[in-house]
Amino acid sequence: MCMKKRTKEIEPSVIEITNPLQIANLAKSTSMLSLYFLSGAEHMLDSNSPLLSILMAYFAMEHKTYEILALNGLKVTSHICAIKGLSRVIERKDLAETLSRAYENRLEVNYLPEF
Repeated sequence: MCMKKRTKEIEPSVIEITNPLQIANLAKSTSMLSLYFLSGAEHMLDSNSPLLSILMAYFAMEHKTYEILALNGLKVTSHICAIKGLSRVIERKDLAETLSRAYENRLEVNYLPEF
């Protein structure tokens, strides 16, 4: 099965939401995830695996971005769309660039050369 070609339909990475309760619930859950990953990043700094704090901090930033976009009526499920949302919806290109750099740093940690 894993060696055969597959076709997979992918849902949109951004969905507009208008229901105030859905907006509030999504914003709350993404805020909680952001705090969770931030706490993990802080703990990893003092561990024997401090570079993992980069991954955790990136996810904290990404989920905070999802929260901001949710409060603007958008459910976002991809890092690229989160970056674009910061730049185009929130009109904060500086934050979009920061999140983009954090994503690149995260990728560097994901694929560390052998040491």
